Amino acid sequence: MKQLLCPFDFSAAAVNAAKYAAHLAQDRNRDLVLLYVEQVSAWHGVVPETPGALPLADDGAQGTKEQLQSYAASLEHEFKIRCTADLRTYIATVSDALGEAISLGDFELIVMGTGGADTEMDHLFGTTTYQVIRDARKPLLLVPENCRFEKPSSILYATDYCPDDLSHITGLLTLFARYRPELTVFHVSKKRTAVSDEVFRCFRNVLEDDLGQKRNIRFKRAVGDDVPGILTDVMHDYDLLVLFTRHRNLVSSIFQRRTLRKLSLSPDFPMLVFPYQMDR
Repeated sequence: MKQLLCPFDFSAAAVNAAKYAAHLAQDRNRDLVLLYVEQVSAWHGVVPETPGALPLADDGAQGTKEQLQSYAASLEHEFKIRCTADLRTYIATVSDALGEAISLGDFELIVMGTGGADTEMDHLFGTTTYQVIRDARKPLLLVPENCRFEKPSSILYATDYCPDDLSHITGLLTLFARYRPELTVFHVSKKRTAVSDEVFRCFRNVLEDDLGQKRNIRFKRAVGDDVPGILTDVMHDYDLLVLFTRHRNLVSSIFQRRTLRKLSLSPDFPMLVFPYQMDR
């Protein structure tokens, strides 16, 4: 059985995300894994067999693991799901450690809490959340600290006419099938021209033909340069924003790194990100 993974550090944002993930695990009949990453600057012990992971560094780490197991047990009891605790020690940045841990497991979805950028350094270099988004090869759901779980009834899927739109939309509808949400496929054009109108019409017709008429899907388009601002304004009418990350060497009018970075720094709503190259 595939699992849901929730990176966890006992912060308010992480606790909120863990409960959000537990709701999803309960509704999808999935196991939940809480992952705590302990970062160390150097290691002088025995190198373990598991790549990247190190033995617990000290008694403090052992105490953290016990706390993590205790919280996992409380989620098991509250949500009637199987929830396990995993603590790993790495000589790496937190984002690199999370990326490696994610790649080693069979996870259907990563659910990660975020409180946005707290300092000028966060704004300058990007938060850990944003770094994980760039490198993760699994769908990653960002949950703001002030966002409590609600069954998604309306989802906005923002697209830049990606070849993988069909597979992502199909996977999205499968992931949230229990909630039967209304899905809006949304595109932002820099300018409105006869060509852009025709491209959007053709894109809509192709997807409608591929998805079938029984799907509860709408298509909308906006025009403007401030893509993060447009998406934020539109999200007042939706429960979940879905994005697709482009490969960092490709040029994209919507999913440039600065757009995704800006949205991840101060999110006001849950945001599901599909990676450019996704592990199946």
